[in-house]
Amino acid sequence: PTQITASAVTKSYEGRTVLDGVSCALPAGERAGIVGENGSGKTTLLRLFAGREKPDGGEIVLHAEGGVGYLPQEEV
Repeated sequence: PTQITASAVTKSYEGRTVLDGVSCALPAGERAGIVGENGSGKTTLLRLFAGREKPDGGEIVLHAEGGVGYLPQEEV
């Protein structure tokens, strides 16, 4: 069964679109990498997966007992 699913996810900050219609499915036990240029939305996608942020549109569905761990790249 799929553990994390993103369906048509969009996210913007101050009028700048970072994610536009992103869809993916990550099965339980799958190892995946997120690759892209600086500012392309990699960290935003991980924050959405971890529930730290909500998408402006679309849907994130998690099936993970105990939740998803998230270690920010900068101290808050």
